[in-house]
Amino acid sequence: MTAVDAACAAAGAAPRTVPAGGATAFVGASSGMEIPFLDDLREAAALSRLLGFAARPVRLRVKPGRSAIVAWRRDGVPGLAGWGWTTVMSDADKLANLRRRAERRGQSLYVHTVVTDPAASAVDDAAPAAHDTVSGRDRPAGAREFTLVSGGVLADPKLGASLARVRDDLDLDACTVVGYNPARRILLAHAGEFVRIGTDPYDRLLAAAEDWQRHGLPTLPVTRLGADATAVRLPWWGTGDLATHPDAQIAEAVGRTIAALHGRSVADSHDRHAVADACAMLDDTVRTLSRLLPDAEVARARRLARTIAAELSSTDPSRALTELSDIHGDLSPDQILIDGGDFRIIDLDRAGVGPVGMDLGRWIAACRLRGDTAGPGLEIGFLHGYSAVASDAAAASGVAAPMPASPPRIDGLDVWAAWALLLTAIEPWRTCRPDWRERTERHLDLAEEALRDRPHLTACGTRPSSSPIPARIRIDGTDVDIRRAWPAKKGRIAVEATTADGIRAGFLDPTPRDTPHPGSRDTPHGDTREASHGDTREPSPVDPRTATQTTAVATLLPAGADPDLPGLARLLDGPGTRGNRLVSHRPGRRAVVALADGTFAKCVRRGKAAAILAGQDRALAFAAGFILPRVLDADDATVLLARVPGVELHEPRALGTHWERAWTDCLGAWDRADAQALPDSMPTHTAEDEAGVLEDWRERADGLLGDRAAPLDALLDEVTTQLRDSAPPLRWGPVHRDLHDKQLMWDEAAGPGLLDVDTACRGERELDLGNLSAHATWRRAQGIWSPAEAEAVTRAIGRVASAGGCDRSRLRLYERASLLRLVCVYAFRPRWAARTHALLDAAAE
Repeated sequence: MTAVDAACAAAGAAPRTVPAGGATAFVGASSGMEIPFLDDLREAAALSRLLGFAARPVRLRVKPGRSAIVAWRRDGVPGLAGWGWTTVMSDADKLANLRRRAERRGQSLYVHTVVTDPAASAVDDAAPAAHDTVSGRDRPAGAREFTLVSGGVLADPKLGASLARVRDDLDLDACTVVGYNPARRILLAHAGEFVRIGTDPYDRLLAAAEDWQRHGLPTLPVTRLGADATAVRLPWWGTGDLATHPDAQIAEAVGRTIAALHGRSVADSHDRHAVADACAMLDDTVRTLSRLLPDAEVARARRLARTIAAELSSTDPSRALTELSDIHGDLSPDQILIDGGDFRIIDLDRAGVGPVGMDLGRWIAACRLRGDTAGPGLEIGFLHGYSAVASDAAAASGVAAPMPASPPRIDGLDVWAAWALLLTAIEPWRTCRPDWRERTERHLDLAEEALRDRPHLTACGTRPSSSPIPARIRIDGTDVDIRRAWPAKKGRIAVEATTADGIRAGFLDPTPRDTPHPGSRDTPHGDTREASHGDTREPSPVDPRTATQTTAVATLLPAGADPDLPGLARLLDGPGTRGNRLVSHRPGRRAVVALADGTFAKCVRRGKAAAILAGQDRALAFAAGFILPRVLDADDATVLLARVPGVELHEPRALGTHWERAWTDCLGAWDRADAQALPDSMPTHTAEDEAGVLEDWRERADGLLGDRAAPLDALLDEVTTQLRDSAPPLRWGPVHRDLHDKQLMWDEAAGPGLLDVDTACRGERELDLGNLSAHATWRRAQGIWSPAEAEAVTRAIGRVASAGGCDRSRLRLYERASLLRLVCVYAFRPRWAARTHALLDAAAE
């Protein structure tokens, strides 16, 4: 009995065949694909209703206007019985052949329905009718009938023959399905081996594996299974892959291996046909996207494809990674099996000769698409290792080449990254992701960012820009990526950078140039108050009175050190510090260190620890609903805190199906804050104070805002006026005052947790909710949250606001203030500054 047989029998569902004349409509057609039922095949609930049992789609393949097939699986059903396929097809001859093959192998097919393409009404009435052997009815000449059919894996339209051939060599009933691409290939686990079965011979994979092993490259032996090469096997090796268990050091070793592979250059090493083939692949992707996306997004994809093609075709070949070499062909962290510190590179079925940029671009695309903190480490580690091979070669030839702290810029790399990001933009749709459109748009966003990041370095190593804060700086011959930046004293910019060795902090010292600089006010602010976080207000790194552009001169502090934070070196370089890790570092102000025993330490300037301790006391008002960080020890410059269990509410993937529940629980905990627990000495934060915070940030960002300055100033004047003209607050109580997703923790057993509570004070309760709402808008604009995930947060905020009697107009006012403040804060973040127009749009609504 096949998977479909057994499941249909258990569900009590009977297959049904509906003749063409009985079909009610040409239903479920996906826009542009001209195939009925396509949306139903991609959606779990609709597919389950069709099959008569719970199933979820896994992988979809489409030939527009002709056919589509989706692989599905039943969770909890082991082996091949838990997998199957459903297809909609218009070719009567292929359907007849499919039925004959299934019958010959003893497999059942279920024909769900037959529908007629309504375009048949346009044919000439005088044309002779055609007889359909499937439905047994006559139909107008030229009309198409689509048949919806399901079957089990063993009845797969193309794979069935290959599976039948290995039955004598492989116990299929004892196999576990690892992956299934219908009518293409199936991946199985069996008796300590990994088995790959496809429709075409794996001659290329077998040859590549043998060649790699012969040259000492880390891969696994691949052998035939059965008489032909459509099935191969290799040992089941390792504890997982690098995508699931990210490790920057292993990524570095992989980079070295790929550089050695790429060092095997071939004749005619700048074959322009190879670049043309790469561009043709983009054209295929864009054609598919044009059937799915709105016109504006299609136009964007086409612009990207044209730009990438022009860059790859016109750039000096020696500087564009277009030289031909042996390549992996589909390189990404999930192709790297790991076991401790060892690794093996697998899936060599696309290995061959091609432009080396393909491998590098695919790796970078996979890392950037992760959207988590591990992605940059995998990217930087890989490129560090890749570029280090060239340094090793130079050293062997007698040329001094110190190992860079981070990988140097590789010409052409960003173009190939954009190529890979655009090429894979269709994957979220093919893998049946419910949020495929948002994910596809993120591919396009990241491709555009990659092209914007192309280096055009000046003699001093900085990129010309309207901002003095570059995304990447070069120090002592190495490139360093700027992760975060803040205004510092005397016009300096404090930066936190990422290198292959971890986080480094330092300063950019701007040197004025004679170029007029956009985005600065005509006159500076007159407000000389301190910022409400207790920080002395720091001027803009661009002087608004001279309005001159700057070129940054960068200085990094020694690793793990800061002369203004005496506790930092003691925690990272003193006795017993093995395993301690720097988490964040704002030079001269504060740093956070994760200790090997699971606790955390905050390092501040001498005498400033008392403010953290006072904030811990004030935050006791939140203890009614939250787990708070417990103080374990302290001196005048360091506070040791216990770990708050759970995960941050920043990363939806870490919470999975618990996403909305976690937000509901955390906001419920916030709502239970006890106003009676506020000490008499509790400082207050009024609407007037919030207006001052906003104005302070506007002054700090002066000169960095470009074309955002004018609309920001108009909105800022409106919002600060409304804040200062406010009526007395209705809900006065404890507020966190810097509440956002990274301050909230959630654990299924322990419940909600709250971090960084030293800003706690008395204020309008709407302030915290407005700040959370603004961050939800921003996370969506960043592409970190999908629209559905952001909407779930907004719903949770709305529920707690209604339950607590919050003034919606006040909440919106504080939300607008937070949106405008984020524009200024992220003007110091080179990766995100260009996207802050979305914040202005949200504040103007």
